[in-house]
Amino acid sequence: MGRKSTAKKKRRLEEQKKEEAQKKVKEQKKTSKKKKVKKEKPAKQQKERKPLPKQKIFGGLLSAIMLTLFVYVSMLLFSSAFRATPLAEILPEDQTVAFLEINTNIDHTQLVKAKELLQETDYSIDGKLTLIEELINTNVDENIKPWLGRQLGLAELVYSKGEEGEALATVYFVETIGKQQTESTLKMIADNNLSEFENTGSEAGKISKLTLRNPSEDRSQDHQIYTTFIGDYLVIAPDTPVALDMLLKAQTEGSKKVADSEKYEEVYDKTPFNKIAFIYLNFDHEQSSLMQKYGVYTESKLLNSAVQPFALIFNSEGLALTAKDNYFEVESFMNLEEAFLGANRFVTYQENYDADLTQFTPENLDVFWGGENIERQIKRMIALLSEGNETTSEVFEGVLNSYTEKYFGSSVSLIEDIYPLIQNEFALGVRMGEEKNNYLLILELSSPAEDAIRLQKIANNFISSGAVFEPHIEKRELEDGTIAQEIVATPEELIKS
Repeated sequence: MGRKSTAKKKRRLEEQKKEEAQKKVKEQKKTSKKKKVKKEKPAKQQKERKPLPKQKIFGGLLSAIMLTLFVYVSMLLFSSAFRATPLAEILPEDQTVAFLEINTNIDHTQLVKAKELLQETDYSIDGKLTLIEELINTNVDENIKPWLGRQLGLAELVYSKGEEGEALATVYFVETIGKQQTESTLKMIADNNLSEFENTGSEAGKISKLTLRNPSEDRSQDHQIYTTFIGDYLVIAPDTPVALDMLLKAQTEGSKKVADSEKYEEVYDKTPFNKIAFIYLNFDHEQSSLMQKYGVYTESKLLNSAVQPFALIFNSEGLALTAKDNYFEVESFMNLEEAFLGANRFVTYQENYDADLTQFTPENLDVFWGGENIERQIKRMIALLSEGNETTSEVFEGVLNSYTEKYFGSSVSLIEDIYPLIQNEFALGVRMGEEKNNYLLILELSSPAEDAIRLQKIANNFISSGAVFEPHIEKRELEDGTIAQEIVATPEELIKS
């Protein structure tokens, strides 16, 4: 028993030693973990920014410049290919009273429509070409159309005649696509008219002349024709070269052109891109001589006084002629002198007029006037004619009140009864008749129920106060059976109709 107990004790001691040794190893491992120093993560190295090579910078700038040049050249090519040079870029601003541009591009839809619309009239294009052939004694189809460009033009230039004062000189523009062909045609026209195409020796530039022979034997009826070339245009001046001298000097001396003026830009920018003709009037120059030259009015002082206010109110005007499917449309654009009209509320309003009421008007009207708000239209005209004078507008308002009371009685108010009826769109038409004229007035009502009461009130008061009826004969049967005739006026028919 003693041996066994001692053996057990030995085994226990050995097991205790092993456990103590294992504990020491574990403690050493824990302490070694604690003593380990945490390693810091290495900082990210920032990449150094390298400057762009000069070649790349230069290449980017070159690309931007080339792109800009490409867009600019494309615009120039588009303008030259589809649009003739505007006369405004040639004409001097301080000498141009008016000019006209006419589209002659035979493939343009505007010219095709215009030719169809004018075909059966006295203004047919074929008829006008026949007159030109008789004037210049040359076949247009064979000798002119091959080099004829996309635009014809006419301009009126003012020049001094010394003691005689100022006068107008007419010049004609013909775009040409071949100057040599054009000169050959001019020489042939001179030969056909027993004349010579020769240089005049002008100091301003090359100006040539020829004579158009009158068919009669009276040589005093012959006309001298002077020509020169400016850009793509053949420029023609009848009887005197003074206008050509002015134009050539304006190109070399760098004179301000019409296209450089703000008032021209404001007018032209509003015109439609596709049009058959365009007229520009410069009201800075006296317009009476221009109107007299084209037969608008004579030396009448009364007519001069009527036109004069418009020349003071407007500084320029542009008119565009557009060919539609069944008719021509003329749009007028006028620039106001804003110095005294800019703040007038009847002048400066901007609203679109859609002409919706035209769908209710017959096509056979001889006169048509449409718009919006008759009150504003009338007061606008008064403001223009009076140069914005408020006193004149107040006086005119008083006149309207007097006529309202005269024809509709004192119970009808101009402001409360009449103005509300005419504040929206209106259409007024007149059809001329052999015995009497027929008038048509269409109004767009804001409140049909209220406006119907106003109309009834106005009609009743007009019958009782201011209407003048055409008398007619009525037949009546008397008690004895005889027929009597009586002259009467029946105002009731006005309401029924």
